[in-house]
Amino acid sequence: MRAFLIPLSLLLASPVSAKTPFWPPDLGDEIAKPKLAEVDEPPLWPAKALGHFQNRFRLSVVGPGCGIYTIRLDEKLDGRGMITAKGWNKCKQDAPYNEIRLTRRANDIGEIISAFDVAQLWLIYPQKIPERYDIEHDNICLDQSYTLIFERRDKAGYGFTQVDSCSIHAEKALDAAFKLRLLAGLSAHLSERP
Repeated sequence: MRAFLIPLSLLLASPVSAKTPFWPPDLGDEIAKPKLAEVDEPPLWPAKALGHFQNRFRLSVVGPGCGIYTIRLDEKLDGRGMITAKGWNKCKQDAPYNEIRLTRRANDIGEIISAFDVAQLWLIYPQKIPERYDIEHDNICLDQSYTLIFERRDKAGYGFTQVDSCSIHAEKALDAAFKLRLLAGLSAHLSERP
């Protein structure tokens, strides 16, 4: 008799059709859309993407250079969370990616969700276009700009927020990103890939 191994992620999340676009069609062209499907990340916007989880979150960080990373937090029904962090070089086609997988306690997951709430990340999409730094009314930000892309999938639907590190909302969003990085066992510095 032959045994078949099925990856745990396939059992926990409902499959999304291969024809489904990775990003919601109404998201617009003015935002960053990293090619996350190329590193085996699932689209989170379809309703089926929730699967057997109560919450799914993803942070993608696109820097000024070639480095990019993503941290996905899948919260189980019992409150515990599975973390998947990936880092890769977006400037090289078919570049391999590094991956870290961890399980975290319900208390840790609650702290991250609280940080997301404090940052008010889910008030921007789909009601408004993603937050951007307004150079017409403020001083130009001279720091190297990172784009933080936060996604959420829960029973209420899909949430998306894009915040540049020079944005007026950057401080709280960066705090949420740092906490998620630390929960994933990574340094809080955005310039360091997983």
